[in-house]
Amino acid sequence: MIIATRGGNVELREFNSLPNLLRGGESAGATVVNGDTVSGVPAAARAINGAGQAVAKLDFCVWRGKPEERLRIETTWQARFFKGKPNDIPGVTWFNVWEQTEASLTARNNAWWYKLRDASARVVAVYVLPPLMVSPAVDSTGRLAWQVYGRPKLVDPADILHFRGPGKPGELLAPSPIELHVDSLRAAIAKTRHEARTYDSGTGRALAAVFPREVTKQQAEEWRDAYKARFAGDASSDIRVFGGGLKIETIGLTMQEAQYVESSNFSVEEIARIFAWPASLIGGSANSNQISFSPEHESQRTFEHYVLPRLKRLEDAIRVDPDFFGIGARDYPLFQSEGFVRGDVTTESEMLVREVQAGIRLVDEARRVRGLGPLPDGVGMIPQITPVGGAPNPVQPALPPAPTEQ
Repeated sequence: MIIATRGGNVELREFNSLPNLLRGGESAGATVVNGDTVSGVPAAARAINGAGQAVAKLDFCVWRGKPEERLRIETTWQARFFKGKPNDIPGVTWFNVWEQTEASLTARNNAWWYKLRDASARVVAVYVLPPLMVSPAVDSTGRLAWQVYGRPKLVDPADILHFRGPGKPGELLAPSPIELHVDSLRAAIAKTRHEARTYDSGTGRALAAVFPREVTKQQAEEWRDAYKARFAGDASSDIRVFGGGLKIETIGLTMQEAQYVESSNFSVEEIARIFAWPASLIGGSANSNQISFSPEHESQRTFEHYVLPRLKRLEDAIRVDPDFFGIGARDYPLFQSEGFVRGDVTTESEMLVREVQAGIRLVDEARRVRGLGPLPDGVGMIPQITPVGGAPNPVQPALPPAPTEQ
């Protein structure tokens, strides 16, 4: 990870992002709940990474004007900065920055950016700080400051942008999901460890060979090795050998008999609720009622209930920060979320046709969505509006003149 100094010098530190984003928590009984143990639960890792990637794949843009008539701005320094490179670390892109920021928020409910400014006080670089490397402090004047691990001096609050997750009013730091749900996470960790012990100790289904008393242990083991070499195939399989009468049978419980399928789904559902991410995207069911949703409907639900609040939190924090925009600024930041929800190929094509016919898009604009070039002679720039019903309304014929006495 990165720690930056005011002078522009950057110190690189090796940092394993996911375990250290989660590190901390509490010990609950015999199972310790912290970053190392929680990151070993596949559903937790997938929820955190999935939330970060869902935000990172959207473009972050600068806009101007009211919502119904807003225009995308490309010429201001903020627009150029968010379209350029976030910092001078090789290989780091805005995708990495947004992914790490949202992963930190999902895992710990807090995220921090260190801002680097130039001589004109404009931000020229941002660095995502691991949440457990930052803590609040009070400087010699009694003002709030930040203590960053590895820095001998407190960091001025103006140099830090704090993204705060959900919590109680008045709290400087939002509580970590690990601390709030330590008992539920302990159950998920304990289940994962129990499954591992089941495989390691061989208490699942296995072969047992029972030999007569006169067969020595060495002879039994030689038979076992020969049998495995000839029939077992998988080197990880094992055969138990016992004395007292030869017979071969299976011993132990299958995973289904131990109801691991049901318990695994329960753990996934719990992880999904803890980290606020759809269970269907981390290996669980779409919902508790087992209702089948179309991919488009599932994408819409994910965006409305899980992604959109995350986008709004990031947008508002950057909008009110005086180093980027500030209260009352003419321009404002928004993620370009159009296209997040997509239907199947047929539905997408039908929607393009309807938008062309309704005058929402020009033909060339619809072709551009499909990666096609414009039609020749500017034909694709002519509106192709189709009236309601597919044809003009019929015109009533004129009535003949009224007869006269003549």
